[in-house]
Amino acid sequence: MLSFVLVCGASLAADFIVPSQKILGAETPVPLGELVDLTISPIKDPPKHFISYSVAWKVFDGDREKRVREYQDGIFFGAGVVAKRMTALVAITYLYAVKEGDKTTEITTKTVIISTPVIIGEDPGPSPDPSAPEPSFPEARYGLQKRIYTLAMSKVPVNGRKAAAISVAKSFESMASAVAAGAVVEVDDLLRKTAESNRTAVGVNKAAWEPFFKEVQDILYALYENKQMVTATDFAEAWREVAAGLKSIK
Repeated sequence: MLSFVLVCGASLAADFIVPSQKILGAETPVPLGELVDLTISPIKDPPKHFISYSVAWKVFDGDREKRVREYQDGIFFGAGVVAKRMTALVAITYLYAVKEGDKTTEITTKTVIISTPVIIGEDPGPSPDPSAPEPSFPEARYGLQKRIYTLAMSKVPVNGRKAAAISVAKSFESMASAVAAGAVVEVDDLLRKTAESNRTAVGVNKAAWEPFFKEVQDILYALYENKQMVTATDFAEAWREVAAGLKSIK
């Protein structure tokens, strides 16, 4: 049975529990001209097999990423002098190791993304989100472009979605090109290399993209099971349609 894994590499054991943490420092509006100081809550009860964690922060002022200074597990930045609402996201990657005596038998990671609004001055309320007109797509062999576009728009959080979508699209396109060039000829090899490429493409946004990839995997597996995709060339054509859908995200 062919294994479809488009982004997750390591197996996740059921007892690798993610600790409960939250962003601290944005509970109340930050006065104009002050420093915004954000961190994450401590882990009260470390779960089984837990070793350590790392964090990666992003703050968005509308569609623009804001520059911040990092310290320990937190960040700080100037609030500015204009009332606004920003969004802070932190990707927390937890490292787990299963040991039997002095021997380590399994190592894996889990990543979660936590977000919170950061209100500067008097709360202006959430920014309006005008819906962009849905793009039109030409006919294609598998008809994946629109399905991929719709999935990404509904499953992936808006912050950072466009930039990550472009990276993932390039990942699929590069794998399709590798097939066309003869560098990849086996379907299993294509899937493995696509998973590696996609993990790099989404980076710290892996958790935000996992619901999307799960549904894409189901769609592609149905095509494979129905004998519509058999060869690496068939898959490469589907990969190009996936890329076209992702590149249409504005």
